[in-house]
Amino acid sequence: MRRTSSGRAPTLGNAGPTRLVGKESCAVLRPRTRSRRRCAAPLVIDSRLRAVDDGKAQRDPERRRMADEVAASFSPSPVDRDRGDHPFSVIGDPVLAVADKRRGLLAVAGADEYDEARTIGVFHVTDRARLRRLLRSEFPVHAMAFHPTRPLLAVGTGEYDGGYFFEGELLLVDLETGTTRSLIEHALGRLVLGVDWLDDRDLRVLMAPPDDWKDPKAHAEGHVAVVSRADWTAVGAGSLTGRDLAGPRVPAPRPDGRAAARKVVAGLMAPQSRRHHAKGKRG
Repeated sequence: MRRTSSGRAPTLGNAGPTRLVGKESCAVLRPRTRSRRRCAAPLVIDSRLRAVDDGKAQRDPERRRMADEVAASFSPSPVDRDRGDHPFSVIGDPVLAVADKRRGLLAVAGADEYDEARTIGVFHVTDRARLRRLLRSEFPVHAMAFHPTRPLLAVGTGEYDGGYFFEGELLLVDLETGTTRSLIEHALGRLVLGVDWLDDRDLRVLMAPPDDWKDPKAHAEGHVAVVSRADWTAVGAGSLTGRDLAGPRVPAPRPDGRAAARKVVAGLMAPQSRRHHAKGKRG
C-alpha cells in the first residue's frame, strides 16, 4: 500500500481502509484485504457467578464483595446449558489461558481449523468450568489480562498482512455491560503482542512495529508503552492515539502458550472425582 507524504496510510477511496466509528466500537472497510471488520459480539457472564469455591470468600469481605458485584450484573447464557461437561469444545484448540482467581474467571483463547486463535471463551470456574458467552476477534489473539479491580478484560490481537503492515486491535471487554471496544484510533491499529495491568490505572502494551519497511528486526522487536487512565470503564473506542502508544524499541518475543493452556483446560475437563483426588494428594 502506498503512503502519503505524511507517512500515514491513506484513509479515503479504494487506496486504503475507511474507518466507521460506532457507538461502542468500530467497523472498518478493508478493500485491500477484507470486505468488512465487524465489532466483536458482546460478552455476558452467568448471573450465578461467585468467588472461587475455596471457602475464602466467606472469610474475606473484599473477595465476597467483588464476587457479588460481578454476579449482580451478569446474565445467564444458553450456551452453557447445551454443552454439559465439555464447555471448552466450542473454542477450538486452547492456545492461551488467563485466570482471574479473585472472581473465579478463566479466559481461554482457542484456535480454529486454520490454527488462528480468534475465539475467546470466558468461563466461571468452581467445581467445574461453565461457559457463558463467546467473544469473536477479527484478528488472532496474542495476549489477555484481567483488570486487577474492575470487571474488565484487555485483549491484544493482530497479524502481519503478508506484505508490509502489522495490524490488529487492543480490545477492552466490559464484563458488566458485555460491550467490547476497540481502543486504537488508527484504522490499521497495531499488532498487540502483550498486555499487562501494572495497577488500577496503568496498562502496559507491547506492540509490533507498524510495518517492516527496511526493518529486518521488525518480526523480533517492537515497542512498549504504558497507557494511564483514571477510569478504564469510561475509556472510549478509538481513543488511544499514536502519542499514547509511543514507546521505546524493545525485544518482542512471540511466546507459545499452547502447552500451558492445554494443561489448564485438561485439568478442568478431568472427571470431578479425579480432580478432588489429585487435590487431596497435594494437600
